[in-house]
Amino acid sequence: MSNDKKNLKIFIIDDEPSIVNLIFNLLKNFGYKAEFTTDAAKGLKIIQEKEFDVIFLDLCMPKESGLTILKKIKAVYPLTQIIVITGYSSEFSLKACLKAGADEFICKPFDVDDLIKALERCAERLETYKKIETLEKIVGDKLSK
Repeated sequence: MSNDKKNLKIFIIDDEPSIVNLIFNLLKNFGYKAEFTTDAAKGLKIIQEKEFDVIFLDLCMPKESGLTILKKIKAVYPLTQIIVITGYSSEFSLKACLKAGADEFICKPFDVDDLIKALERCAERLETYKKIETLEKIVGDKLSK
């Protein structure tokens, strides 16, 4: 996982090209770099080949639901931060996403500040996980001596 927030490995999966372009350009304007796809199956294939720190994931896509993709990602990469974005928000979908491991939930149309704040919270959690991992290694090394 990346240390520097601007070096986060970010991936966007949304079947709407306009949303993908919007998020991609917003991230670019804030100094972030990202990869993207508008095809859920292609997104899963890319994720199998490459680990990402943060994934923006549309909940409702053709062929495969975002919820299914979310579960598959978290099964392999439990620390990857998933920001679910959807135009179909309900209490049920929010609960289902959180139960499946979503880290953030954003409704379309979204506010730029909300999107960036969600990303920053994800980056902070990743940094905390990295610190915990480092401390566990230090303690483990000391205990094994």
